[in-house]
Amino acid sequence: MTALQHARHIILRGVPKTATTWDVRRVLTRSGAHGVTNIHICYEYFKPTGEVLITLSRPHFLRDNLRVLDNVSFAASRVSPRPFIPEEAPRPKMRSRGLRGKEQAALRGALNGNGPHAGMSNLDRTVTIWGLAGKATPRALAEVLEGFDVAESAKGRMNIIKIPLPENQFSMTSRFIVTLKTVAEAHRVVRALHQTRHEQLGTHPIKAALLY
Repeated sequence: MTALQHARHIILRGVPKTATTWDVRRVLTRSGAHGVTNIHICYEYFKPTGEVLITLSRPHFLRDNLRVLDNVSFAASRVSPRPFIPEEAPRPKMRSRGLRGKEQAALRGALNGNGPHAGMSNLDRTVTIWGLAGKATPRALAEVLEGFDVAESAKGRMNIIKIPLPENQFSMTSRFIVTLKTVAEAHRVVRALHQTRHEQLGTHPIKAALLY
């Protein structure tokens, strides 16, 4: 029996970078794909790559799903499916960390925003905010987020993490991740902050997006 006969993962390439997991699931349902248990948006430094990892409940769904997905268009773009054998399939880092654990992971470079779900837990409640001045601090962002229900640590600290740049990269701007208490509040933050200016965060409009 070949390794492909054990495969329970499909990677879809060419998916619009604005697509959500719900968008992908709707397309899969319309296409007639079966046995889908999980959908992972893939990221690189918290930016969608245009790839989606699909997990199937059993290997026997693989062949038929590859066939139907080969004819699928997503927002007028043709997607390209191919199988992943289990040992190749990237696995999301779903370990749940508290605020201190996230801060330590960020300092180690482990919280790099790569892979399925950007390696994050608290999906649909975590927002990435970027385009802030390089010297912007979590405290400055917390001031802008007053009035929003940001998740807090046991000691009452707001769950706001500044993400270091990847090694050997330079930028005049900075990126943060913020975890909210509810999915609805995460959506509200994105709507309120995206493409807005705030004096304490720099001179350029900041951007905000949900992580899926």
